[in-house]
Amino acid sequence: MVDAGILVLLGIIGAGMAGLNLWILFQFFPRNALTPTWSRAILVSYLLIASVALWVSVDFDLLAGNTSVGWTAVMFGLQFMMMSPFVWVVPLIFKGDTIRVRFSSWRWPVFLTFLVLANELAMGASFVGVTLGVGAIAPSGQWGVLLGASRSILSVWFLWVMFANMVPLLFFARLPSLERWALLTLAASGIVAPLVEVQPWMGLAAVSVVMAGALGFLVLRLLRASGAPVENPRLLTAVVVAFAAMVLSQVAFLLRPASAWAPVPFALVMFGVMASELLFVVRSILTPSHVEPIGLPAELEVNSASPTD
Repeated sequence: MVDAGILVLLGIIGAGMAGLNLWILFQFFPRNALTPTWSRAILVSYLLIASVALWVSVDFDLLAGNTSVGWTAVMFGLQFMMMSPFVWVVPLIFKGDTIRVRFSSWRWPVFLTFLVLANELAMGASFVGVTLGVGAIAPSGQWGVLLGASRSILSVWFLWVMFANMVPLLFFARLPSLERWALLTLAASGIVAPLVEVQPWMGLAAVSVVMAGALGFLVLRLLRASGAPVENPRLLTAVVVAFAAMVLSQVAFLLRPASAWAPVPFALVMFGVMASELLFVVRSILTPSHVEPIGLPAELEVNSASPTD
């Protein structure tokens, strides 16, 4: 049994780091329809990469044990983050504060989504290792890494933090109300999903209740729309498919609950759902296609940057 004081401490650290990473991510997103300057984009990217490096170094320290190699890895992670001011100065020298980033493809959304997921998964692995032991994140065997990753994905340290990230992003994105609430209910499944591994039947019931409530809410909103066309029917279909995949993967868990591989399908489905939803929201923020943008015309964006942006 893990001491309650340790859980509280980890909760405070996790909330603080998640909040910091989310604040850093928001510095990237456009304001008043202006895209960020290259200096800002490079700094934000580096800070998120440095955060991943820090948590990976902590994971390495847990695996290495209380050795000089482990502590050296942690010190490297800290020093890597401290180089951020120097990384920011370089693009300033090359006038990176006067040229704005253009979002004409999926590269930036995929890149930012990957960094957020890597941060939360690495942090989740660290906290699982502290609370359940190193064997929980690195079990023996050829596929031990996959089993350890599944345990980290199904932990509150990953799913709850992802939900906490998704809520402000959903309300920041300029999405139609129906889409926003559909995605919010999908993200809410991460609140009850950790129950699946510890109490499979209770977890199945909890996720089913969330799914039923979400579908009922969507049907009610559609009925109130009085036959008005749905702006993005594919998204609503994807939400329904995601909920169905969750339930099916949980049923697979219940068929062989004693197997070490039982939680893997559900963990992969949850990770895929969170990744897909995050990618869609980030893409919507960076390149809103179905909502009228506000601010300056596109031809004035390049000249509107200020040296202090």
